[in-house]
Amino acid sequence: MTLALSWVTFSSMAALALIGGLAFRRGRFPGFADRYHNTELPAVWRNLPLVVPFVMIAMLPMILFIAPTALNIDVHLGIPDWVLSIFVYGGMIASFTILGISGVLAVRPPRWLIPRWLREVDTRIGFHPPKLDWFDWFVVALALAMFVAAGAVMVLWFNDFVSHR
Repeated sequence: MTLALSWVTFSSMAALALIGGLAFRRGRFPGFADRYHNTELPAVWRNLPLVVPFVMIAMLPMILFIAPTALNIDVHLGIPDWVLSIFVYGGMIASFTILGISGVLAVRPPRWLIPRWLREVDTRIGFHPPKLDWFDWFVVALALAMFVAAGAVMVLWFNDFVSHR
């Protein structure tokens, strides 16, 4: 698979996930409420639709910064390479920071993160999120480790790419 095709595929999936996550927040997919209320599932899996918009917004800087390379577009803005590098590294750092925060928020989402319609359902049925068990904490630790590793790989890859350009 070429870099351009990978970029288009990833960007399309991110756009669909963002649209789906925003639609869920507006109450368009009430079926996800069944998963949210299923206390047998890990907290991260139950709460994933709540943080999907934030995760996709976090991906936006990476999608934008990789686009010229992936689509073979010569972007020559007259900006020094060191300034562009700061923007790219800053975008990557922001992306992985938001991803890490989203992973933590998916474990125990704050009240403001839960859509009003879902809070009303919670009140009506008397739902209280279960306490976190060891598996939930394991998933958080694993997710954070993966994001840190992915961030390090991305930075190293980008650094190698820039130095060979």
